[in-house]
Amino acid sequence: MLSAHLVHKPKENSTSSDTSSSENSFMEPVTLSRLHIDTRRNAYGPAAFSFTAPLQIPSLKNSERPFPGVFIRAPIIESVGDNVDVIATVGEGKWGKGGVVGVKEGSIWGTAFHPELTSDTRFHEAWIDQCVYPWKREKKIVNGQ
Repeated sequence: MLSAHLVHKPKENSTSSDTSSSENSFMEPVTLSRLHIDTRRNAYGPAAFSFTAPLQIPSLKNSERPFPGVFIRAPIIESVGDNVDVIATVGEGKWGKGGVVGVKEGSIWGTAFHPELTSDTRFHEAWIDQCVYPWKREKKIVNGQ
């Protein structure tokens, strides 16, 4: 799972007792500047509230069959930049409001779910087809060349 804001650092002139918002008000995100998205950490709740939800991912083989998204302390992707493509969404359900749970910007993909925790390989196959094989063709190393 990737997130644009993976690390938080203390805000200037703040202490851990600051409570102006519900989540880490004294912390500010440090961006990796790879995905132009805004996220909210642990938005679906703590690990005890982990869940699996059917995802709509149109670029997968047999996309009419939902992909089983495994969410553990998952962030919500609140907004995406102009060059960011939405690749996965979840509908509203017992986990709360639906929305964007997968994005890509060029060959960088980010998810709010864990595709590696399911036996469904379609997500990884799509990533290999769209990111690895084109790179290999460019580098002329497909089939031992």
